[in-house]
Parts: sequence; C-alpha cells; structure tokens
Amino acid sequence: MQQPSLQQFKQKYIEEVNDLLNDMEGSILNLEQNPSSQDEVNQVFRVMHTIKGTSAMYDFKTVETITHDVESIYSKIRDNQGTVSKEVSTMTLECVDLLRHLLNQPEEGDDKLVDEFLARLAILDGKKPKSATADTQQGDAEQPQSATTYYIKFEPEADITNRGINIKGILKNIEDLGSGTILTRSWPDDQATNGKFYMYWEALIATTTPPNELSETFIFVHDEVTITKIADFDLFKFDDFKEQIAIYQTTDTPIDTDELMALAMLFQSQTPEPEPQTHEPEPQTHVPEPQPHDPNSATEQKIIAKSIEATDTKNSSIKVDSEKLDELMNLVSEFVNTKAEMLLLAEKYDIPELHDICEKVDKLSNKLKDNALSIRLVPIESLILRFQRLVRDLSKELGKQIDFVTEGTDTELDKTIIDNLAVPLMHIIRNSIDHGIESVERRRELKKPDHGIIKFTAFYSGNNVFIQVQDDGAGMNPVDLRQKAIEKGFIKPTDHLTNRQLYDLVFLPGFSTAQKITGISGRGVGMDAVKQNILKLRGEIEMDSEVDLGTITTIKLPLTLSIVDALLVSVADTLFLIPVYIIDSCTHIRKEEFDSGHGRIIHEGEPTPVIDLRKELNMGGTTPDEATAVMVKHKDSRVGLILDKVHGEHQAVLKPLGKYFNNQEYLSGGSILGDGSIALVLDTNKLIRQLTKN
Repeated sequence: MQQPSLQQFKQKYIEEVNDLLNDMEGSILNLEQNPSSQDEVNQVFRVMHTIKGTSAMYDFKTVETITHDVESIYSKIRDNQGTVSKEVSTMTLECVDLLRHLLNQPEEGDDKLVDEFLARLAILDGKKPKSATADTQQGDAEQPQSATTYYIKFEPEADITNRGINIKGILKNIEDLGSGTILTRSWPDDQATNGKFYMYWEALIATTTPPNELSETFIFVHDEVTITKIADFDLFKFDDFKEQIAIYQTTDTPIDTDELMALAMLFQSQTPEPEPQTHEPEPQTHVPEPQPHDPNSATEQKIIAKSIEATDTKNSSIKVDSEKLDELMNLVSEFVNTKAEMLLLAEKYDIPELHDICEKVDKLSNKLKDNALSIRLVPIESLILRFQRLVRDLSKELGKQIDFVTEGTDTELDKTIIDNLAVPLMHIIRNSIDHGIESVERRRELKKPDHGIIKFTAFYSGNNVFIQVQDDGAGMNPVDLRQKAIEKGFIKPTDHLTNRQLYDLVFLPGFSTAQKITGISGRGVGMDAVKQNILKLRGEIEMDSEVDLGTITTIKLPLTLSIVDALLVSVADTLFLIPVYIIDSCTHIRKEEFDSGHGRIIHEGEPTPVIDLRKELNMGGTTPDEATAVMVKHKDSRVGLILDKVHGEHQAVLKPLGKYFNNQEYLSGGSILGDGSIALVLDTNKLIRQLTKN
C-alpha cells in the first residue's frame, strides 16, 4: 500500500482546522445573540487552544501566534474578567477569516496583514484589567491550588517525520500545559525497530487544563500519546515528590505511575481542599479516578480526540472523501446498467432460474442505489452558517437591523446539489438585504418593527426539495417592473404580461431595479446567474411579491442528479425518459381528439392542455391514430404529452449529453439502456413552460 505523502497529512490537518473554524464561527454568531453563554465562550476557547497546539506540529507559526492571542482574550472572558462585546466578536470573526486565508495559501501569507491584525488585537486585549493576564507560556501553573498532576507518555511511530508532524511542536505543547518536567528516553536496541521512533518522551505536568482540552492538544497524534492522572492536586509542591523525579531524571528507569500514585495518597492528607474550579467539570469518561484499593484502575488511559464523544452516541459518523463518493456512485451506475442487461437476457431466453436470479439482483440493486444516494445526502444546515455570517456583515455595512430565521434545515440534498447551491442562495439573500429590507427610518414610517426578517425555509414535497427565501421588506411593484422592462427594451408597451411574468423579468440578463450601482448589487447580472445555476441542477425558480409586505423566492430541486426512476417512451424511432415523480397518469387518446381540441383534450372531465412531441420536437412522420398521452404535473396543473408508445419503467443512470447537444434546450441528459441504446431525458418543465408560456 502506498504511504500517504506529507502533503496529504498537511491537507488533512487543514480540513480538520477548517471544520473547527466553522464550529467556532457558529459559536461567535450565537454569542452575539447571547453574550453570557458560557458554553459558547468555552467552545471558542477550546477551538483556539486546539488550533494553537496542532499548528505548532505543522510549523504554522503565524497561526500559532494568532490563536494564542485570541485564546488569551477568551481565557479572561471565561474567568469573568471580560465580556463578549461587539468589538470582541467582530475581531474573532476577522480571526476566522484570516486563519482560513493563511491555511489555504501556499505560503503563510501577507505579513503586513497579520501584523496589522495582531496590533489591533493587542489594543483590544489591553482594554482588559491587567491583573487578568493569562499567558499561555506560563500556563495553568499560576493556580497551583487547583492544578491536577498528569503523567503523559509520547511514543511516536517510526514514520512520524514523514507525516509532517513536528516533534518539537508536540513537546512544546506539553511544556505549555503547566509546570513540570519532560524526560527524553531511547528505546533499547532490540526494540528500536519495532515500528517505533528511536526515541520516546515521558512527562509529569501539573496543569489546570480540563481533560477535554488536554485531549484536543494532541488531536493529530492521539494514538501515540497516553495520559494518566496521578493526583487531583499539584505534586510539585512537595519536596519528596521532586526527589523521586530527580531519580527518574538521572537514570534510564521508566516512570512508575503506581509508585507516584502511592506518594500522592500520602500527600493528600497534607493538601488543603482545592478552590472551586471556574472551568467546566471534569468528565468521568476521560480520566477515571483511581481507587486506592484497586491497583488495576491506575492503568494508563489512551488520549483520544474529539471523536470519543461521537463514539458514545447512536449516530456516529466518519468523513469520506467526496471523490470516493463519486466513485461509489459510478460503480452503482454500472451495476444498474448491468442489471438492465441481465433482465433483457432473462426475457430473451426465458430461463426460469435466470428470472429468479434477476429478481434478487433487482431488489439488491434498488437497495444499493437507495443506500448510495442516502450516503451522498447532506443536510442544508451545512450552508446556513455562511448565510448567517452574510446577513450579519452586510446588514452592519448597510446600517440595517435584520434577523435571520431558519426552518427545516435538516432537509437533505445530494452533495453535488449542495455544493452548487451556495452561490445562488447567497445572491438571493444579498438581494433581500440590499433591495428588500428597508432602512430603520423607512420601516418606522411604515409602522414596521425596526428589525427586518429574512426567513430561510426548506421542506420535502414528493421527490423534490423546496427552498424558500422570504423577507418582510419593500417588495416589488409590478408597475415599476413593467416600466423598467420597457425602458430597457425587454418588452414592448403593447405587451400584456401577468404579474408572474413580470416577476420573471428579474431573471433576465441585464435587468435590475437598483437605482444605483454599488459594491453589493445593481449591475443586473446576479439573478440571471442564479437562474442559470438552478436550471443546471434541473431545478426551477420563481418569485412572488407584495408591495411593502415583502418578497418570496422559491426554488424547486430534485433530491439527486445521478439516478432516477423514469418512464421509457418513444416518439417515432427515438426513445425518451420522463421522470416518474412528475407523472400523474397515462391514457390512450385518438388523434382526432387533440386535432379537434386545438391543443386541449377533456381528461377526467376537465379541459387539459396537450403537447404533440412529434410536432414540437420536429421528429417527422405522423402521429398514429391511437396515441398515448402522459399526464405530467406542472405547478398546480397538468399537461399531456402526446407520444407514440410507453415501454415501461426504467431505472435511469443520468449522464450529460456533451457540448454537441447544448442547443437542445428540452433535453436534460441521457441514459444507456440494457441493450446499449440511448434514451434522452426530457426536461418537461422547460418544455411546458416554453410552449405554453406558463
């Protein structure tokens, strides 16, 4: 097996840090709403502490410096010697942005930018009481009364340097924990090549660092670090303990933790009760309390990182590279195609045993497909954090007061759709902030609350996901839209458009209602790009609005872009696929019925519009006297598609058609059938919208 490269380890580190920064960004935004939340303050402190420690391992010295300074500020806040003011939260968000910049650059980045940030951070820190200094270099030894003594053993694997781990950085992390000693050991010759580095380290440290933060300090080497609690107090205050440590320092004898615990029991009666701890209580699962009558309880405890909490829950999860998920979907797609070939063979040769096997394979294929698709599903919640940040920063820039409300963020979509959805949604929310929500003065004139509301809602409907972005702002006036469209030449003064059609003008290239161009909007390119991106995802988008009440933008998306259950039909000699989830029903129809109905037939007692696919797609030939009408759902109505024949259901693996089919606007892809022929996927929404102007 090929060994991972240094770059791969470094990339893994960057991914982990980015996840931590995402968590911290959410905590900061929550703190702005509830500055007294000690849980969120602790979360920010822990993230800074963890990144500070791990950055030293990979020689990100600038990252280490920045996180150390921010950690110092939040250490004071945790000790009730400061508050999370607007300046503190803003500076912390800037820290998140700067760290992302530094981690994603080949070099650590702009020294001037870093120096400027550190200078402003120092000024902010200087406003705090000087007596509250919490220097991480001196560590937690400043409070020996509440310190805990730990034994830490670092046994690196032989390949540690190839993984990009900086051993000096790890030793510095141990040293920074508090007062103590670190002993360097060498393995005996007969053990030196036993998969271990030729040296290992033992340390005895007295620290006030909580166990969970202690774990996070070694997050990238947790399999090579073990920890044992020796005592609940600082053993370095006792001369007998120091004499015992001196023996270990002058000999090669490994540290005996049981011997040290016995000493600790003797000292315990001489130690005053510890002062109440301001940090969070020590979880029993991390460092179990050794019992004097049970020597087995003093066994060394493996340090494990944040994942230990996940293993104790019912819904544990692991990270998987997106390329591996894509490869899995490709394999599932091939399996689906192979299943289709097997079904054709079973029908052709009529072998009973083969029919039974095909039935089992068909069931397995469906389960495998559903499972693979579910693995790719990602909750929309993963997008929300960046939208919260956008609303916060942009509303502050524009001097508006806006609350961002979410609902249904646990709704899931295919990862590919999620990845391509962030930018369109940011455009929509940006427009709501800039064009929709009024200034505080204007809202007061309209007797509206000072705080505007942008509501983000997601929900399932059949095999689709709907996403709505709604604001309670100024709304759009159809009269103004019409006038602007006439001025720009999009429509003629004699054209009669419904309100819905006028709202659709917003998505035209170059159309904008902004009075002036700003750095935020006004050039008329945003909503056009939004619609194009949504259409690429086989989705739909529409807007509705009421003057002074607000605007709502609705996006309709499929759950996945990869595999879909479809109805296989034909027109002339061409095979088409229509997704099953949009089909209402099928019915036979005689040619004279729709010829005499002028594009409509009576279906279930109601006049229903129909589209002759042979005619509209220029397929040639004539429609048979006995044709089939497939009724598909479109918005709140039904439309019939007239075609020659229905062949049955088909599990379609969707593939792009390529550049030669770019001008075929009614096709959204293709699929290979079991016999090797190709069926084209109809984009019925675009077809109906274009031909019926609906």
